[in-house]
Amino acid sequence: MDHPHRNPWAIAGQVVTALVTTAAAICSVVLALLVLESRLGPVSNDPHGYTLVFGSLFLVPTPIVGALALPFVAPRRRRPARMVAAVTSVVWVVAALLLAGFALAGGCASSVTERCRCSPLDCAHDRHGDEAGDAAGGGGFEASAAGGLAPQPA
Repeated sequence: MDHPHRNPWAIAGQVVTALVTTAAAICSVVLALLVLESRLGPVSNDPHGYTLVFGSLFLVPTPIVGALALPFVAPRRRRPARMVAAVTSVVWVVAALLLAGFALAGGCASSVTERCRCSPLDCAHDRHGDEAGDAAGGGGFEASAAGGLAPQPA
């Protein structure tokens, strides 16, 4: 079979876009796993929530970069492959946005106090479930009229 002459720059462009897409896909999967582990795992894995916040923050632009490059991996003459790549790009970005939204959603489950990642304004109890300490007047915080946290009177 005779193959028509292919432009070497087009081949190089496809290779570069394939590398960019692959790197973005790997980063997205790693970030998604880190965010899910931080959100659903024990607090001891991510005690301050930095993995949750920064992982979610980087989870948004990473798939966008990959999604912008993905349609250019297929050759121009293969229109169905480019359409599948475009639809896959949209699904990839939407899934990443949903995961980031889930990870950063506020509120907490009062029955599972060890996985609570909310502020004292959102929950009736503190992070460690020490409701007895607050009932005895020990060192809690309450919302002030100015919108900040004020020490609770003993």
